[in-house]
Amino acid sequence: MIDALNVSAGLTVVTLYAAQLLESNPDIPMDEQIQKIQASVPKSRMSFVPGSLEFLKAGGRVSNAAYISASLLQIKPLIELIDGKLVSTKKYRGKMSRVAEEPLKDYLKKYPIDKKQIYFVFSIGLDEQVKVQMEQYAKEKGFENVTWIQAGSVISTHDGPGAFGIAGMEQ
Repeated sequence: MIDALNVSAGLTVVTLYAAQLLESNPDIPMDEQIQKIQASVPKSRMSFVPGSLEFLKAGGRVSNAAYISASLLQIKPLIELIDGKLVSTKKYRGKMSRVAEEPLKDYLKKYPIDKKQIYFVFSIGLDEQVKVQMEQYAKEKGFENVTWIQAGSVISTHDGPGAFGIAGMEQ
C-alpha cells in the first residue's frame, strides 16, 4: 500500500500514473515501481471550488456567520490539497461561470503541470457552458488531453451541486 496523501481526483492522478507505468513497462521490478509511484505522490496537485457553502455549513466545516457573509458576497473559496490536508487558500467572488477560470489560472501559475493530461472534476449541477469554457481554456494553454470526472457522493455531499475541481501531475 502507498499513501497517496490525496483524495478524489488527486488520488485518481496517482492511480492512473501507476497504471500507465505498469502498462508501459510490465516487467518493472516491484521495488522500482513502488519507488516511482511514491515519487509521483508529491507531484499530484488538486484543488476545487465548492458549488455552494451550504453543504460545508451543514457538515460543520463552515460557521453560520461565514456562510451568510460568503453567500451575500458570492464568495467561493479555493480549497487545495496541501501535504495531505484540505486547505482554503484563496477566495473568488462571483458566479461559477466567472470564477471557474480564475482557479485554473492560479493553478497553472503555481504548478508546472504536465501538459499531456489535466483532469477536471465536477459535481452535478455545473453549468455545461462552464465545462465548454474550461475545456477550451485548457486547450489554449496547451493541454493535450482534458478528462472530466464526475464527483462521487462523498465529494458532492461536501461541495454541493455545481462544484468544479482541477487535478494534474507536475512534470
